[in-house]
Amino acid sequence: MKNIADAHFVLKLNKLWQEIGVASVGKSLVDLVTGVVEAMNIDWELDDEGVPVEGKKPIYVEPVTWDRWVNLPVRPYDISIRSTKMEIRVPMVVIAYGYDKMPKTNPKKVPTNQSVQHRDGGRCQYTGKLLSPGEGNVDHVIPLGRGGRNTWDNVVWSERNLNLVKGDKLNKEAGLKLIRPIQKPKPIEAWEKIKRPKHRDWVPFMRKFSSRLQ
Repeated sequence: MKNIADAHFVLKLNKLWQEIGVASVGKSLVDLVTGVVEAMNIDWELDDEGVPVEGKKPIYVEPVTWDRWVNLPVRPYDISIRSTKMEIRVPMVVIAYGYDKMPKTNPKKVPTNQSVQHRDGGRCQYTGKLLSPGEGNVDHVIPLGRGGRNTWDNVVWSERNLNLVKGDKLNKEAGLKLIRPIQKPKPIEAWEKIKRPKHRDWVPFMRKFSSRLQ
């Protein structure tokens, strides 16, 4: 694998084992060597071909320091990094025991499709229907052509077809009514920004996916 040190596929946890970000392999190894983090040694049930069984909980999970990590065997299914003197596993999950907070970021001043969808929980704010991907888009309550602005207090998630029918009309003219007042967007916690696991080792620590493990 080329430029593995620059690859961002290491999940970082705080001391409460909550996902707080994604780090590069190189940065994670430096932090591991200097004691800023510990690496998660994760053992999996293997199938007949020696590959971890998908959808299963790990057999055990153990945070270890660099002194122990560097001496762990590199298993056939591990991603590893080599130097002229050694080969070591790449830690897929690290934990920062000196940090117990959950980073938050404020929504951008200009709303995007994704941020409006997130704020409104993926539901059409006119019908209450939970929309699947491709069914929704942003509706300007007061259309831009009627003097509306692209601001948080003037945008909602809406069914795409409903939005097309509404066109440049005001809600009253189109016979539409919001199911609730437009909400001010809340700060986004770090775990919410990590959409999907980049490696199986992430899954037990991601609240969106860990409940699916057997």
